[in-house]
Amino acid sequence: MASAHSPPPAKNSVQPLPLLGRRYHATHIRGARRNGCSFEEIIEAILHAGVYAGMPAAVEGANIAQGIAQEENNGEA
Repeated sequence: MASAHSPPPAKNSVQPLPLLGRRYHATHIRGARRNGCSFEEIIEAILHAGVYAGMPAAVEGANIAQGIAQEENNGEA
């Protein structure tokens, strides 16, 4: 049973993302976008997992997600 402070389940799981090697961030973020996750959901999951993986990994993942968001807004994706 989820606690009152648990985030709602995402459409797909990106929470373990910071636990993976950093070279996988962009691939999994793009996959989450294709599966319908919003950037807000992705950033929330990355920051949540950062508690376990370390905030440097979470910040790097968030920066990569921001770059992908900019690519999408510029029509490059």
